Amino acid sequence: MTRIDRRTFVKTLGAATGAIAAGLSPAEALAAEHAKKLERIGIQLYTVRGDMEKDFQGTLKQIADIGYKQVEFAGYFGHSPSDVRAILRSLDLDAPSAHIGTPAALTNNWEQTI
Repeated sequence: MTRIDRRTFVKTLGAATGAIAAGLSPAEALAAEHAKKLERIGIQLYTVRGDMEKDFQGTLKQIADIGYKQVEFAGYFGHSPSDVRAILRSLDLDAPSAHIGTPAALTNNWEQTI
């Protein structure tokens, strides 16, 4: 885990605030500040699981509109993998990883989980 000091935090916060004020999305502002450190910025969909359950495609569209390019799923909320793939392609999103449940998901039904 990388630790930062207060000065670095304040500098980063100031740069991001300035970038947002210049019209960049929060994701773009953060990416601009950390361009040398981070190649990709994504969001864990677990953080918006309530919205995903209510409006799966609409929530993904909002995330794409904010400027995110990558997402990590925490369930597909009844959608098939092929439906999810089609939605991601239509929104120009990528899902390089997924949050899955306990190891039981791998031992009891590992083929379906994978």
